[in-house]
Amino acid sequence: DTEVAIPISHFVKKQGADWKRLRINICANDHDATDPQRGRSQIWWRPDWRTDQNIPGSGTFERN
Repeated sequence: DTEVAIPISHFVKKQGADWKRLRINICANDHDATDPQRGRSQIWWRPDWRTDQNIPGSGTFERN
């Protein structure tokens, strides 16, 4: 479990006081130390937005 707190002032600074949406994605970099040949991998919460697997609007939260 992880909890993240981002001050509202950050969103106001980036998007203005009337911001409506926030889109986030989370990636964990995984490295298997017991199998050096395997290397590193990335585990995404939602598909990487830079790829063809992107789902438009995924990870979007709307402010009420």
